[in-house]
Amino acid sequence: MNRREFLKSALTVAAFAPVTRIAAREGADGNKTSDVTQGAQVTRRRYKNSALTVPLLGFGCMRLPLLAPDKPEIDRVTAKKMIDLAMKAGCNYFDTAYMYHDGQSECCLGELLQAYSRDSYYLTDKMPVWFAKDPAGIERIFNEQLKRCRTSYFDFYMLHSLDVVNWDLAQKRNAYEFLSRMKKEGKIRKLGFSFHDTPELLQKIVNAHEWDFAQIQLNYLD
Repeated sequence: MNRREFLKSALTVAAFAPVTRIAAREGADGNKTSDVTQGAQVTRRRYKNSALTVPLLGFGCMRLPLLAPDKPEIDRVTAKKMIDLAMKAGCNYFDTAYMYHDGQSECCLGELLQAYSRDSYYLTDKMPVWFAKDPAGIERIFNEQLKRCRTSYFDFYMLHSLDVVNWDLAQKRNAYEFLSRMKKEGKIRKLGFSFHDTPELLQKIVNAHEWDFAQIQLNYLD
């Protein structure tokens, strides 16, 4: 395999199933394996003293197939085949966000995952603090996400894309305080953040609050 073929293959795999590193606390919810084959084809990790198991590969939903290059509408027929294939293999960690596909990613997942019992997959979403003008905006976006995804809770939920600017906005909007309350109400099972900045800021955010996990940017080729 030459370099061009390798890169094409690697990027295809990365687009379909980006790796997510999750550090879970004790007392996590359940052993969610695929209700089709019990996750036999995908390696899973169980954390010590915890019932939580997650696949080492997660299904990212930022670039779902489109009906046509000039049409932003998601090709739901193809997306359904991808989700069914992933579930069959035990890859049952689905990662979406408020702005992916202009909001259609959440709606698509909400529709297509109805074919599976809610306790057979993990659903991950994120709070884009830059879309909220005030604390009330944080609550509005969160409730909209629940509605789009047709769910009553998120297994994993993150403050989205934290860097210096977004971390400052998160504090001004009292985002953590609201999301922590949602966790106490059972609407979030595990609360964390995704991160795109320096190690120094990462340490500062980790020390600022109680977190269940962090999702960092990690490039295979680097």
